[in-house]
Amino acid sequence: MTHNTRIKPSTKDRLRRGVDKLRYETGDREISEASMTEAALDEYLNARGL
Repeated sequence: MTHNTRIKPSTKDRLRRGVDKLRYETGDREISEASMTEAALDEYLNARGL
């Protein structure tokens, strides 16, 4: 399922840099903006008991 959401340009830039850094440091080319966004949302919801 795809969700269209708005992300501030500064946050999107940080996301891109984070993905690039993790790919470089781990060598894991499967890390993506989508996978990182999903993990962050999952962590956020779990922290709030949702």
